[in-house]
Amino acid sequence: MNSLDITYYFLMGIILIVSIYDKRLWKQFYAFYFFIIISVEIILFLNPKPQFLFNFLDIFSILFWGWIISKDLIGRNFIYMITLVAFISAVYFFFTSQTSYSTYTGVIYSVFCIVLSIIWFMKKINSELKEQTILNFSLFWICSSLLLWSVFYLFRMMPMYWFNSVDKEFLLSLRNIFQVINIVSYSLFLRGLFCKV
Repeated sequence: MNSLDITYYFLMGIILIVSIYDKRLWKQFYAFYFFIIISVEIILFLNPKPQFLFNFLDIFSILFWGWIISKDLIGRNFIYMITLVAFISAVYFFFTSQTSYSTYTGVIYSVFCIVLSIIWFMKKINSELKEQTILNFSLFWICSSLLLWSVFYLFRMMPMYWFNSVDKEFLLSLRNIFQVINIVSYSLFLRGLFCKV
C-alpha cells in the first residue's frame, strides 16, 4: 500500500463519517453507499480474488445514483428509463462475462454516470440558476465527481487488456493516475456534502 492508497482510504473514511454525522445527509443514504464501497474495498484488500464484487458495486451504484438524481429533477421518467436500461444491461453482462470482472459492466456504469451528470447539469443550468450559483448545489459537486471519475475509468479500463500485453509499465502508471483521480473525485464529493442545497 502506497501513500496514494492511504490517502484514498482516509478520504473515504472521512466521507463516511461526515455522511453519518450530518443528519441532513441521512435522507440521501450516502452513509449506506459509502459503507458498501468501503466494505467491498476492505474485502478486496484482504483477498483480491473475488473481483466480481466490483460488478455488484457497479450494479448497486447504477440504482443508487439513478435514484439520487431522479429525486432532484423534474421529468424523472427519463432518468428511470435510462437507469433501468443500464441496470438490465449491467446485469446481463455480469452473468454472461467470461472473466471474474466484467469490464462491460464497468463501462455501462461509467457511461451511465456521464449521461446522468450531463443531464443534471443541463436541467439545473436551464432552470434554477436565476437566483443562485450552481456551486451552491451539492449535486453539482457530486455530479462533477462522478463525471471526472467515469471519464478516467473509461480511459483506464477500455485499453487495460491491450496495455497488459503491450505496455505493462504504462498500465501500472495508469493505476497510480487513476488513484489520484479517485482522490480528486472523492474530494469533490466531500465538498458537495457540505453544501446546504
